[in-house]
Amino acid sequence: MKDDELDQVLIDTFNVNPKQTRRHVFRVRGLEFLKLRDVLLKMGHIVTENFDAQEYVATIGAGFLNSNTAYIAFKLEGNELYVSVSAKEGLISQHTCEGAVNELKNNLKEFIEEE
Repeated sequence: MKDDELDQVLIDTFNVNPKQTRRHVFRVRGLEFLKLRDVLLKMGHIVTENFDAQEYVATIGAGFLNSNTAYIAFKLEGNELYVSVSAKEGLISQHTCEGAVNELKNNLKEFIEEE
């Protein structure tokens, strides 16, 4: 997978600044695409889902009292979950992104392999 594919999905879907995207790759075990869907529905709002490409685009509340929105694109390829995340809050966007990724990791902890 090209590193910038998911960034481009965020740019096209939410018009985010390309310089404010963060990328993560998690090694996963036993994570099914529909389980990822369940977790995303619990955490936020799914904007698009592509079963053929195993991709989701979602928004997740993050930051103080979940008052900021993180924009996240996911792609599940085998045992790897690719994540691209962005936020539009300027100076605090990095904290919003980190909070969203940490919440995601917490919700998927049984599937994410330790590094």
